[in-house]
Amino acid sequence: MAINYNGDIAVVLDSQHRTPGNLRAFVQATVRSIRTGKSSDIRFSSTERIEVVPMIVRKMEFSYKDGDDFVFSDPETYETVTLTAELVGEAKNFLVENAQVTTTFVEDKAVSIELPSSVVLAVEGRARRHSRRFRQQRAKISDHGNRHHRAGPPVHQDRREVEN
Repeated sequence: MAINYNGDIAVVLDSQHRTPGNLRAFVQATVRSIRTGKSSDIRFSSTERIEVVPMIVRKMEFSYKDGDDFVFSDPETYETVTLTAELVGEAKNFLVENAQVTTTFVEDKAVSIELPSSVVLAVEGRARRHSRRFRQQRAKISDHGNRHHRAGPPVHQDRREVEN
């Protein structure tokens, strides 16, 4: 939901209706300004009227990353939209090329994206590092095992016992 607050359009990130013991009820909301991008906590009395601003939801596809920004395109019109890393948030860790996302617009400005409930990701390059690490550990184990067969004191003895 988006609202007109102090002459600025703001997206409501979270809201809670509270009724403290002896006080009047109020609504505590966390909003993010579309113009500045800053978030703030505000209180409304439960009788206060607010102007709701219409939001448009569109399906978009992730195209590519441009520096710190992310570029999405509309699969029907091929119109592109560039979003900041702050707006994309944690979703940046799960974006793959041509991934479908739901983008919410307020007054032709993207305000949020939502990933599908599941994504398919591939892990690359880990198997080789894992096998190299495995070989190193295996070499240490076999090296450790060979120490018992060499001349000299056993590995488990304390140095003080060996010197005496």
